[in-house]
Amino acid sequence: MLSVTVNGLKSNEATLSIMPNQVLENSESLTQLLSGMKVRGGIDALGEQDVYTFVALAGSKVNIQLLPLQSRAKLGLQMLNPNGGMLLHRKASVGGTYIAVQNFEIEATGIYTLVISSEMVSAYQLSIDIDAPTGSAKTSVLLGEGQTAVKGTELAEPILLLITDKRGQPVANADVVLTQKSIASEEAKKLQVIKRNSLKKNESAPSPAAAKAGLTDTQLESLKSDSYGMVAVKVAAPNLVEDFQLRVSVPGIPDIEPILLTVKVISAPVAKINIEKTEQNCGSQCPVGEVLPDPWAVTFLDAQGNGIKDLRVDWLIVSGEGKLGKSASSTTKRTLQVDTDENGKIEVYHKLGDKLYVNGGNSDISNSLVKIPQIAMMAIPGQSAPVIFTAEAKAGAISRVISSSLTDLQGTMYTQSFNALGLIAKDAYGNPVSDAEVKVISPTPDSGIEILPGDIQGVPINGFRTNNRGIWLADIKMSEAIPTIDEFGNKDTQGLAETYVINLQIGSKALKYKLDIDMGPILLTQKSDRRITAIVGQPLEEEISFKPHGFMRNSQSEPLTGEKAMWNDVMEWKLTGEGYRWEGPKSAYARDDITRIKDFTKVMPTHQKADDIHFSVLNYADEGTEMEVIDSKLVCKEDKDIWQCRGEDQVHYYAHRAGKVKVTNVGDFYANQPVFVKAVIPEYRHGIFVGDTYDTRWGIVRETYYKDLTGYATIYPKPIQLSFVIEDPFSSGSDDLSSYPGIGNVSGIDLQMLNITMPNGTVINASNLQDSIQLNQSPNFAQLWLDHHQIGVITEEVLHLKPEHMQLIYSPKASELNKGSNTFKLSISDASGNSAAEASCTFTYPTSIKCQE
Repeated sequence: MLSVTVNGLKSNEATLSIMPNQVLENSESLTQLLSGMKVRGGIDALGEQDVYTFVALAGSKVNIQLLPLQSRAKLGLQMLNPNGGMLLHRKASVGGTYIAVQNFEIEATGIYTLVISSEMVSAYQLSIDIDAPTGSAKTSVLLGEGQTAVKGTELAEPILLLITDKRGQPVANADVVLTQKSIASEEAKKLQVIKRNSLKKNESAPSPAAAKAGLTDTQLESLKSDSYGMVAVKVAAPNLVEDFQLRVSVPGIPDIEPILLTVKVISAPVAKINIEKTEQNCGSQCPVGEVLPDPWAVTFLDAQGNGIKDLRVDWLIVSGEGKLGKSASSTTKRTLQVDTDENGKIEVYHKLGDKLYVNGGNSDISNSLVKIPQIAMMAIPGQSAPVIFTAEAKAGAISRVISSSLTDLQGTMYTQSFNALGLIAKDAYGNPVSDAEVKVISPTPDSGIEILPGDIQGVPINGFRTNNRGIWLADIKMSEAIPTIDEFGNKDTQGLAETYVINLQIGSKALKYKLDIDMGPILLTQKSDRRITAIVGQPLEEEISFKPHGFMRNSQSEPLTGEKAMWNDVMEWKLTGEGYRWEGPKSAYARDDITRIKDFTKVMPTHQKADDIHFSVLNYADEGTEMEVIDSKLVCKEDKDIWQCRGEDQVHYYAHRAGKVKVTNVGDFYANQPVFVKAVIPEYRHGIFVGDTYDTRWGIVRETYYKDLTGYATIYPKPIQLSFVIEDPFSSGSDDLSSYPGIGNVSGIDLQMLNITMPNGTVINASNLQDSIQLNQSPNFAQLWLDHHQIGVITEEVLHLKPEHMQLIYSPKASELNKGSNTFKLSISDASGNSAAEASCTFTYPTSIKCQE
């Protein structure tokens, strides 16, 4: 109790409610939260969900943190609005990490729900802070507003009120007075207020004006708000077909304006409801943000089949953030009251919300998109069970296209640039637009440039259409196209093409890219298939060659004229005491030099010296990829008839050269990431033959130096995946010995009796299961499902479960297999001690990875 004493004068006393900021989960019922609270809870069984509620005013900013305690559980968090619709859905992408929700804005005052889940048994801590809007103190209706009741019956819902102060914080122990507004009828009976299963009446004297008019206001009840600032009351309607109002006031807080609640009373209950439809999909799903083509139509009839006129029906949006209206042009409200016409019929128009996915903005493409249901609910007068109306939604028309690549592109002639083009299509509300067609307007294939569908993580894109995230990627294949940059890096050389323009059309949107094509050099993988793959533990069938890829104008395409030009910083081929060697850099005249050639349709590959080439493997998780270097220098094939590829001359002369590597083992397992073979030529020298010396007619070369010339080959190891399914199902029959009717006589699977025998004889059982099988991570990426719930981490608690259904998915390492026949055996017993059941899988590695039993 709190009171104030001044000069011996003592004020009245006020009751203070002090709530602890650290509480424990209430396992018997819902746990109600206040701002600043921290809750310690736990998921004690698979499939269990913990539910919490909190009250928030419109405009509040909510901050939530959920973190696991002493475990690597993957926790999940859902927030539901007061009508049960999903507002957000978060899931930890990695076990042991926390979930944070920051400054989530509350749109409507009400009771919100938090649902906590986990993929395994685990403890957690949940904290919440609510930054409420400041302003006037007020009374808010959380539940029970605008109800309809049959005369003389109790309202279907209790009336739940929230009292808040100027800070937006709940006010405990506030006096709340409920008054029945006067009804213009001499036969009117006093409203019955039911609270804690008792009826109370407390009439106040009518005002003189009201007495003169024959009207009376009746004070029904004086209540106190609880520790959460809430007041709950049950109400019964008078035994007359008269609508009435409840006046709610808080006398102790003058700043709080009284509010009025109207209750509509009908003479007879609804006997039959005709509903035209409860689902709409517009033929192929309905665009978000638009009004459904047909209104939701409902007719209310009495026992005689007559329409009930002037029946007030409440509608509200449960999920999807849509809007309702009495006409297609007035869909502006999330809650709507509609009165039936003379035939007992109502029509409600539904405009869908503008968001398609809870996590549509999530950039992590490994997480599945969670669609937001579009749901409207109709409350039936006099009944507690509502009717649900749903619509299948899709993204709207393309409003915005985001380019996921640069608009100024550059490639090398006679190459294919993988995933060089990328775009994301979104509608006006930011939703990804799937299955949208991408049209290539230019260039046309006869230009020597072709646009081809790309891939995402090695999986090919489905033609020229966006995927479910609105993404489309494409390769640029440059074959016979004239370059725009010459072999010396110039763009203004006569005979070069102008910069190419790539024009794409998707929906009504156009994208424009500029493409320059150079003549190299780049270090290119000599492999025809972009997806290089082999079964884990096996070699690649082909060697991987890395070859500098570059071109120069073909001097033989023009007739000899004897013209000469001075070149600076060139290398001249000369006879020395050690034989023919390059001398320079120097200045020299070149006869019939390359600059006189204006035809870039006829080119020839450039030549390389025998530079060192270095190979390495880039692994994601130490997969153990092995390789054997075949050629560690840029060498040309030994050929006695070609003196540049003969003995010592190879070292000094330019020729067509490549380095090679043999991947002898793609890796012991697949880590859900590709393996890269990297090749680097340090201080690479690129030689262009610019012409012959004027007198000796030996070659003159302009060398260009590059710090590193780097290339990559991408390898995708192909894993072996085994799946075992075991069930101990209950089948009802005449010999049912269940102790309780309706409860299956299932003992369950005893995980303590699990035995997995590997092909090499190693046995995995309950004693070493936790160390032997790492769930959802390398190297085995095992998945364990018990009673259709995926397990995140194997703990002692999990091992003591007795599930009815079990599935184990396991990817063995190559080192765990024998060459030839391999048999995996899995045996397990039920919890009643019956004989063990055994499942086995036999396959031949590496030729036939299919079970033979």
